[in-house]
Amino acid sequence: MKKLLLATVAVFGLATASFAENFDNTSLTVVASSDTLDYKLHADSTNELTGLSVGFYAFPYTIGETVDANMYVELGYGRMDESLNVDLEYQLKTNLTPYTRAYGALSAEYTISADNVDSEGALIFAPYVGLTHDLNPKLSVFAETGYDWEVTNDWAQNGGYVEVGGSYMLTDTVYFQPSVVRTFDTAANDTQAKLEIGFAF
Repeated sequence: MKKLLLATVAVFGLATASFAENFDNTSLTVVASSDTLDYKLHADSTNELTGLSVGFYAFPYTIGETVDANMYVELGYGRMDESLNVDLEYQLKTNLTPYTRAYGALSAEYTISADNVDSEGALIFAPYVGLTHDLNPKLSVFAETGYDWEVTNDWAQNGGYVEVGGSYMLTDTVYFQPSVVRTFDTAANDTQAKLEIGFAF
């Protein structure tokens, strides 16, 4: 476990530096995961470390014979706006073919200021859906879209995103997932390169 954490930190630093040199707008997420827990570090090429979070999966069950469902809870800290976040997701996934899967979630995120936890927070409703397709045992591609509404501001539309990318299993426990994200209906739409590096333990 100690070696895994040290390797995560090392890859996190090297990848952030490399992406900062080659892209104007790039985000990086490093994930260390077990069967029930995810630990995440978030960064971008402008601000370096932007946040961290820990999430856990609970109450897995099957709907009928084809749909897997579970709850996912994530607790996070946003460094740029000094925020604390609680994200609750009801996640669903199903196999459409032996190589193609559909997934989605109903997500509610509550955010408050870390400097003033007694202040009124913001509740965001953020559903998303996606498809992933296996090209071979190691390589898959995916497409995902989602949209945000601010429930505590009369359901104001915060905008959405479309993400396309691929995932490559370097080993049974390490994967790389590059993608491109385009936002829409936001105050400042942009296209962002994104890289996720994952480790399982």
